[in-house]
Amino acid sequence: MDDSTHRIRLRGPWLAADGGRVRLPASWAEALGGAGEGSLSRRFQRGSISTEHDRVTVHAESPHHLLGVTLNAAAIEPGADDVAAMLQDSNTLEVRLRRSEPAGANPASVLEVWLEVEDG
Repeated sequence: MDDSTHRIRLRGPWLAADGGRVRLPASWAEALGGAGEGSLSRRFQRGSISTEHDRVTVHAESPHHLLGVTLNAAAIEPGADDVAAMLQDSNTLEVRLRRSEPAGANPASVLEVWLEVEDG
């Protein structure tokens, strides 16, 4: 990441499908209870991001199986799609996951999500 790239961590609060709120990082039990699949959503503001000049990517990392990510109800590919033009003043990001137990995974971290903004 060079000087023209900024990382904005989206730690919380996230809203679980059952209405509970969670701040990341969190364990699966804290974030999604006993469910085998679940989703977390979070609202965020565009702030000073330029939708015309900046390149913005959403990144989502999880030791669990990532089923999908949507921004303002549109499916996106984390780390690949430039979503700057999709950003509104107020945005909703949703991440869908399926529980898995990969070897060596950190049980205290169900998900980490951030935006990378490359100044245009």
